[in-house]
Amino acid sequence: MSTLSSLVLVSSSAITIDLLPKKYGKDNVTVMRILCILFIFLSLIIAISEVTFIVNLMSISWGATAGSFAAPYVYGLFWKKANRQGALASMITGLAFSLILSWAFGFKSSIVPFIGSLAILIPFGVLPIVSILTGGNKNESLPI
Repeated sequence: MSTLSSLVLVSSSAITIDLLPKKYGKDNVTVMRILCILFIFLSLIIAISEVTFIVNLMSISWGATAGSFAAPYVYGLFWKKANRQGALASMITGLAFSLILSWAFGFKSSIVPFIGSLAILIPFGVLPIVSILTGGNKNESLPI
């Protein structure tokens, strides 16, 4: 809900201030309010029509983003043996897993949300394995 309200406010103000002529003056607020109502109505239509590509798009993007950065971030904070090789391997694994499997199964497939979830979890196993196999942390900083 807060994301929707932020997007509606930013979109309406960006369109009003950046794209419309500045001659409206005080009427800009009215235009922003009308655009807010329009964007909320469009969001309602998308929600009612149960558009699945939005869920798949979010699954791919979160799987790729969180799959790349969550494990190095968490292990970098809480595990002293995490090293650069483990972090890079987990980042590549999360990104590749999300994008390649989503492409292989088709971006419109119903399995894409599951792939996104796995792309977040699998790097948490990859980082410690690669870090241990490459000798642990030798006072090097992680790439995050």
